[in-house]
Amino acid sequence: MRKFALIALLISLCIGGVAFAQGTMPVFCGNLVAADCTILTNSHNAMDTLDSVTFDLTVNATVTNAPDMTEPMTFSLVGNGSFIGRSALQSAMMTMQTNPGQFFTSLLTGLDADLTLMLTLPPEAVKADPSMPSSITLQARLVDGIGYLNLDPLQPFLNQPNLKGWGGLDLAGLLQAALKQNPDLFKDMSSFGMNNTDMNSAMQQFSDPALLGQFISISRTDDGSSDVATFHVTVDFAALMSSPAMHDMIMRQMQMQGTTMTDAELQQNMAMSAQMMQGMTFSLDEQVGVTDGFVHTIHGTFAFDMTNMMTAMMTATPSAESTTEPAPSVNVDFTVNFSNFNSAPAITAPTPVMLLPFQLLLGNLPTAEATISPTFIPASPVPTGTSEVTAEPTNEVTVEPTQEASVEPTSEVTIEPTVEVTPLPTIDITVEPLPTTDVTVEPQPTVEVTAAS
Repeated sequence: MRKFALIALLISLCIGGVAFAQGTMPVFCGNLVAADCTILTNSHNAMDTLDSVTFDLTVNATVTNAPDMTEPMTFSLVGNGSFIGRSALQSAMMTMQTNPGQFFTSLLTGLDADLTLMLTLPPEAVKADPSMPSSITLQARLVDGIGYLNLDPLQPFLNQPNLKGWGGLDLAGLLQAALKQNPDLFKDMSSFGMNNTDMNSAMQQFSDPALLGQFISISRTDDGSSDVATFHVTVDFAALMSSPAMHDMIMRQMQMQGTTMTDAELQQNMAMSAQMMQGMTFSLDEQVGVTDGFVHTIHGTFAFDMTNMMTAMMTATPSAESTTEPAPSVNVDFTVNFSNFNSAPAITAPTPVMLLPFQLLLGNLPTAEATISPTFIPASPVPTGTSEVTAEPTNEVTVEPTQEASVEPTSEVTIEPTVEVTPLPTIDITVEPLPTTDVTVEPQPTVEVTAAS
C-alpha cells in the first residue's frame, strides 16, 4: 500500500500540472513543440487563478474474475457539484507541511463546496442481499466550515427513521477545539511518513523533465481546428517502479517509519513491484482552452490486470499454493467536465437542519463554556405541553458564572455545584428567535441535549 500511495501522489503531481497544480510545480511538456508547451504553460497559470467552478462527472468501473463471482461486476457513478474559494487556499497550501492544523482549518473555513453523487450497484451485489438498494445517493455541502449531509437518501443503510432531513456538524469548530485540546494533534503528521525536507527533495527530483520522461509521455492529439487543445498522457508504471529515484524515495520513507531493508532486499522488492506493475496502464486526455487556458474536460482510463501481480507473489512465496483461477482485472473509465469558471453560483446552507454539537465528539473540553446555546433548527411548529422556558433575543440559555458546565462523552450535562440536570424520560426543546418565547415541551421517544462551545 505504501508504494501505491506514493505512486498516486507522484502521478497526480506530475500530470496534474495542466489541471490543478500549484505555481511552484513546473509544467511537464515532454517532447511537445514549443507552441504546444506554451498552451500548457498558459493553462497552468490560468488554473492558478481559478477560484470557483462547477463540474459533472461520470465513472464506470468493471471488475472481472472476482472471487466467488461468475459474471463481471460493473459499478456506475454519476454526479455534479461546485466549489468556491480555491484561490484563498493558495497561500494555505504552503503551510500544509509546516502547519497542517492551520492548513485544514483554512480549508474548512475558506472553501464552500456542494456535491451530489449517485452510485449504481451491480445487479449481482443486489441479488446477494435483498435489502440492498440498487443505487445510493449522497448529498453533501460545506458552507462556512459546517459540513451538511442529507440523511433521507441514506435511510436504507441508517435504518433510523428519527434521523431525517439535513444534518450538520461544525467541522471547523471541531478541528479548532481538538487543536486547542491537543496542540500536538498533527505533530507527527508528514507526507506518507516523510519529513518536510525529504518530501520537498523528492518532489524537486520528480519535477525533473528528464526523469519524468522515463515513465510519462505526453502528446497533442487534436488537429488544431477548435478552440480547445487535447493532450494525451500515458504512464508506464513498470518503468516508474524501476526508477532509482523511486527506490530512494521508498527507502527514505521506510527509514522514517523505522523499517529497515538491505539494498539487496530493496532491489528484490522493487523488481517484484516492477513485474506486478506490468499489468497496469493509465492514460489521460485533457482538453485545454486555447484562449482562456482553463481545463474543460478530463477523460481517463485505468486498467489493472493482476496476472503479473499473482505471478510475482507466487515467485516470492514458493510455498504458496498455485491456482488455475484466472486473475482478477479492474477497468475504470471516468470523465469530468468543468464549466462556470470563476462564476459558480453561491453555495448556501440547507434548511431546515439539525446541527450535531461537536463537543459530544470531543468529550470533556479543558475549558467549558458558560453558555449553552440550542443549535437545533426545527422544521415543525412549536409543540404544546406544560413546560415553559424564556429565551433571550440571542437564543442563548445562560448559566450563572459560578456554575461549571461540562460535556461528558455520554452526552450528559452536569452543572455544579448547586444545580443538577438529569435527563428526563422524554424532552424535546425548541427555541424560537423572539425576545421572550414560551417553549412548551411534549414527551417524545428520545432526549436531545444540544451544547455549543
